[in-house]
Amino acid sequence: MAEEKSTSVSIGMSMKGGRTNNGFVQNEDTLERNSDPGSPEHSPQHDTVDVLGPAGPDLKDVRPYAGMPKEVLFLFSGQAHYRVPREVLFWLTVASVLVLIGATIAIIAISPKCLDWWQAGPMYQIYPRSFKDSDKDGNGDLKGLKLIIDFIPNHTSDKHAWFQWSRTRTGKYTDYYIWHDCTHKNGTTTPPNNWLSVYGNSSWHFDGVRNQCYFHQFTKEQPDLNFRNPDVQEEIKEIIQFWLSKGVDGFSFDAVQFLLEAKHLRDEAQVNKTQIPDMVTHYSELYHDFTTTQVGMHDLIRSFRQTMDQYSREPGRYSLLTDPEGATPANSYRFLGTEAHGESVAKTMMYYGLPFIQEANFPLNSYLSKLDTPSGNRVFEVITSWMENMPEGKWPNWMIGGPDNARLTSRLGEKYVNIMHMLIFTLPGTPITYYGEEIGMRNILATNLNETYDALQITNCAPGQKNEILNL
Repeated sequence: MAEEKSTSVSIGMSMKGGRTNNGFVQNEDTLERNSDPGSPEHSPQHDTVDVLGPAGPDLKDVRPYAGMPKEVLFLFSGQAHYRVPREVLFWLTVASVLVLIGATIAIIAISPKCLDWWQAGPMYQIYPRSFKDSDKDGNGDLKGLKLIIDFIPNHTSDKHAWFQWSRTRTGKYTDYYIWHDCTHKNGTTTPPNNWLSVYGNSSWHFDGVRNQCYFHQFTKEQPDLNFRNPDVQEEIKEIIQFWLSKGVDGFSFDAVQFLLEAKHLRDEAQVNKTQIPDMVTHYSELYHDFTTTQVGMHDLIRSFRQTMDQYSREPGRYSLLTDPEGATPANSYRFLGTEAHGESVAKTMMYYGLPFIQEANFPLNSYLSKLDTPSGNRVFEVITSWMENMPEGKWPNWMIGGPDNARLTSRLGEKYVNIMHMLIFTLPGTPITYYGEEIGMRNILATNLNETYDALQITNCAPGQKNEILNL
């Protein structure tokens, strides 16, 4: 019965059109047994029935191609010409994924970030008291604008309380200013050295209360602070913090090259060595090696930067002035600019800071505002000089007017007003102009300071400020 069943299965497979597996190698012993049907070994065994299972599948379910047995599959998959291509393709896939990840990171790293607010728009220098302050909060009606304060930390007024306490040697204020012994007889003062004021003549002025001379880089009413005194440094930082807490978006520190002077007080060298020393009275007649850009000056500016960074959160860029409902001062990046008029381009670039130590976001580029002739070649030289000397990765700026310069119209002519503004707005970097330049305002000669104030400015001032303005 078993023999008949085996025969029927063989016939059934043949009728179904079974295919020969070319990869299957028949065992020789099996071939010999099959070749002698009369041998005992050819007799059907129970094991042959178990191939189809105890209850084998219906013959109707047998497919034409049953697939490769596991043993044969392992035999072929282990061969070199199958294994090597698989491994190569696997590692190529892994390498491709790693390359894609690396390329993505590199693109993100080298792509320029979004511009900060001080890069994305122009800077417009204004006289803030001419702006109305409706709620009398001291901020003025400057909605939607960023506010940068022009701050001169180098000196104070001689009417300032600090100076009054210093001249009377009151407590810590004794050394808030630069004092030195000098000779004063019959109204004539013999200063400690030949240092000159920016406006000419000696930079030392005798004070009858303290019986010493104090140092001033500018006018005698503007005594220089002693920035070698740590207490003075802390006072300035507190002033910075005060205004930042009010929501100010940054500072432009002016006259920073004058912050420190040499301790030794030696005479500065004359430009013309044959000139009689007593006849040297003009600022340009000396080399100012001991009174400008002294060692430690950049450290001071970096300390200002660190103080401002305490109020900065990159890349958040909103402040009390632009979002008064929900903004906090700490969420606005604070801009730091420096003004160092008269410095060479090389020295000016130093205010950008070091590669890993930030100083100013940019030093104000006032070279275009110093032009007195609208020569295309000269403009090209100024632009090229700045771009070629600017440290890699830093941001340029272009200023064509300011309170220390003659009006653009008076300096270059009315026809160049639009041309110069078009130039700075098309150059890479931040354009900076002074209020009124865009409408062609000119210099005026005023014998009375009251003539420089307009009615609108005085009308819109806060209560109590009118007399203050008129009495300046």
